[in-house]
Amino acid sequence: MLSGGLDSTLLAALITRYNENLTAINLAILNLYSEYENAHKIAEYLNIPHNKTRIQSKERRDTRKIFRGNKQH
Repeated sequence: MLSGGLDSTLLAALITRYNENLTAINLAILNLYSEYENAHKIAEYLNIPHNKTRIQSKERRDTRKIFRGNKQH
C-alpha cells in the first residue's frame, strides 16, 4: 500500500533499491478520502507500477476480496 505519505514513500524507496518487482497499490474509498494523487506522484518518481483500487465505504472491511483484481491505471 502506497499512500504517498512519508512512511510508505520511504519504504517504497528502500524496497526499490533491492527489488525491481515492486508494484504500488492505493485504496481509494469513494466519497470519503483518497491519497491517490500523492501516491501516484511518488510511484512515478520511483518508476514503479501503481494500481488504484476504488471501493465503496461499506466494502472497506473486506479488503482481501478487493485486492484479488480490480486493478486500474
